Amino acid sequence: MKRILLSIAILLLCVSVAYAWTLGRLRVNGESQLLGPVIVRGYYHQRYNGTFRNAFTVDYTGSGNNIFDFQADGVSILTLTKAGALTLAGSFGTGVQTASLGVGATTFAATRNYVILTGDGGANTIATITGGVDGQVLTIEFVDGLITITDDDVDTANSIDLAGTGVDFTGADDNTLTISFNGTSWKQTGRSIN
Repeated sequence: MKRILLSIAILLLCVSVAYAWTLGRLRVNGESQLLGPVIVRGYYHQRYNGTFRNAFTVDYTGSGNNIFDFQADGVSILTLTKAGALTLAGSFGTGVQTASLGVGATTFAATRNYVILTGDGGANTIATITGGVDGQVLTIEFVDGLITITDDDVDTANSIDLAGTGVDFTGADDNTLTISFNGTSWKQTGRSIN
């Protein structure tokens, strides 16, 4: 009986995948488990709390080295190994965030790895940057000379530790500051006066 049920389940899955193949997409409601290699062409779309979001999760228990191996025309584009190595063929970007600071703002939230930042007319002194992710590298491009980044050498939450001791950084048009987040605070890794 179990073999018959399993055969029916596999047959239904094959029919569903064949149907989805013709549509160029695969929709799965709930949890699914596939044994063996899985080839997904198209996208996976999930409904979450009344809104749609794109998501893809794989729980890999196989014997090969790769968890993911996304390919185009037989060439690996993105590979993730069980050891955690991620290989990407081509370029990668997270988009650009454009932010304008309000009057007296002393913080902003980084939602991308590159932020084009404009100060308000009365000038801003930034003491913290929120939204950091462990290991994130953030480049800030200044639009004007109205923003000063405060150097905090005590490593408090979301603070910025610039090169030197107590040396603040005031931006100017087209200048950049690059900092990285260690899970607690931001550390300067570079700056450019353009």
